[in-house]
Amino acid sequence: MRMRDDAARPNRLADPDIAIDVFRAPMALGANRDGVDQGASALDEALRRRLDTRGYPEILGRLRPSVDIPVAPLGTDRGDEPNAWHARDIAAACAVLAGGVAESVEAGRMALVLGGDHALSVGSLAGAGGPGRLGVIWVDAHGDINTPEISPSGNVHGMPLAAALGHGPRALAAIGERSGLRLADLVYIGLRDLDPGERALLADGPALAWTGDDVEDRGIDEIVTASVDRLLANDVDAVHLSFDLDALDPTIMPGTGTRVPGGLTYREATRMLALLRRSGLPIVSADVVELNPLLDPSGGSTAIAAALTAALLGETIL
Repeated sequence: MRMRDDAARPNRLADPDIAIDVFRAPMALGANRDGVDQGASALDEALRRRLDTRGYPEILGRLRPSVDIPVAPLGTDRGDEPNAWHARDIAAACAVLAGGVAESVEAGRMALVLGGDHALSVGSLAGAGGPGRLGVIWVDAHGDINTPEISPSGNVHGMPLAAALGHGPRALAAIGERSGLRLADLVYIGLRDLDPGERALLADGPALAWTGDDVEDRGIDEIVTASVDRLLANDVDAVHLSFDLDALDPTIMPGTGTRVPGGLTYREATRMLALLRRSGLPIVSADVVELNPLLDPSGGSTAIAAALTAALLGETIL
């Protein structure tokens, strides 16, 4: 794995002196499903409780007080954008989130966004793009690069990357394109379920797309090394890491709304996050999304989500 010796572009995940701004985005509009809006506060509370009880005051001390992003509640009026349900309400919330993430990044802090469904990443990506050329690592079972014209469902949580590339409903694209994202600077890890239009778009690059089968065949270490090397070779100025919990296998993460068999194991996920945290990538922001506590009343999925987020921030066994 290549490392970058560039003090001006540090990996903010790894620097214990860099404070972490926590944004809670209770978004259910993009998934069109009750319960995922409860994921942000559930994850935030479980994360802080875990760090406290397991004895990680140095990580807990980096977390600043949480900021709640105002999001319209899920209702029956899906808006007037054809096949992009609730697009205007989603855009309004993402505009606020983009401003918060941008302010955090510009101030030299790390931005951590807890969701909520993946539509919120329109705002995360827009805010992360300020330092210059943005690289994105998208850990997800799905491509999330649909537009209304090719989306089978019209659910906007399948469209945030398209918006970041300036496509889709104008209200969303106008925010998302602030990221400046290029397809060549997009890396997927864990893909298992692509819609036909997404498959056609991604089949021949230039995005780097690792499927679940690739993870099985090549191992998570090789996947992460190649991903880091790609983004370092592209000389990106900042990296946003987006972690959709449906990247995990449903046997360990039932509390998410779009489950697909054959996902990452807990061990693969924690190893991946540790490698990314120790890498030379200039990671400035991250989001953890799609926890739906209503789908797993046992609380097990919330606990797993908190453990993975803690691993992302530096919790280790020893």
